[in-house]
Amino acid sequence: MATELNKFNEEQFLQTKREQRKTSPNLILIYRDHIKNTFPRNTPNGNLLISNTFSGEDEIDYHNFCNIFKDLSWTDVNLELLYEKYSQFTYLTDRGWLFYLPAFLSFFYDLTASNIDLFEIFIEKLCDRSFISKNQYQELTIEQSKLVAIFLINVANFSTNSHASHLAQESIASHWGAYLMA
Repeated sequence: MATELNKFNEEQFLQTKREQRKTSPNLILIYRDHIKNTFPRNTPNGNLLISNTFSGEDEIDYHNFCNIFKDLSWTDVNLELLYEKYSQFTYLTDRGWLFYLPAFLSFFYDLTASNIDLFEIFIEKLCDRSFISKNQYQELTIEQSKLVAIFLINVANFSTNSHASHLAQESIASHWGAYLMA
């Protein structure tokens, strides 16, 4: 008799949990909320985009890319435009990379846009040792660095892009993973 009662309670408990899961926020929304609450929204001083020194197709590429970002806060950038305005390069300064970092983290977190060339470029930038050492310690807080580490763990474990996954794994082991314990 006690076993049947326990089984009934377990089934009821599991049913309740399933119902709660339907109404609770998912990890993507939680992650994006942390991004919004952790990164500053005010535009920093200095150039965020490199100067236009291009011609021909490269100049078109430059304008397509820059029009996505120009004069916009990271909260207002629509990275969905990357599907329409192909760009094989980024034209952000290091300051621009750091300022738009939360937009990229939010956009790429669910990995549905990992087929865009900019995804791999973004991962390469996050994992580039010289970029990290030159900017990270003076520009990112521990909490912001944790969000980068969580993003890279997501890429390392779930990305179908093997190059990006490998870079993320190496970077977690060599640098970003330390922030998960901070």
